[in-house]
Amino acid sequence: MTTTTGARHAHAHDTPSCVACDSTCGLTRSFERYCADIEHTAVWGGQPELLALSHVLRRRITVFSAHLPTLEMGEEYGGGAAPPPPLRVAYQRHAFGLGEHYNSVALAQAAQE
Repeated sequence: MTTTTGARHAHAHDTPSCVACDSTCGLTRSFERYCADIEHTAVWGGQPELLALSHVLRRRITVFSAHLPTLEMGEEYGGGAAPPPPLRVAYQRHAFGLGEHYNSVALAQAAQE
């Protein structure tokens, strides 16, 4: 079992634990089947997997989107004297012909003058 899938099981209470929606065919299937598909097939993870990743890494994750409000995950990991910056991803709904997916985001560096 991958680390993120293990975290999904450990934090199943954070997401619907009995069913998950399969957006490709509209069917409902079990949580266990959903986790197995994420772990063993080319099915892409989504927001529940980002939340699990936040728990595994004990880091905040910020999700940006052109058409949705910014989403903050793992806010409980932002405390302490010098917390690391959040990981940043952009939710892409129909970019590059890939369908729904996430891309990592880096802050732009100020131009050297």
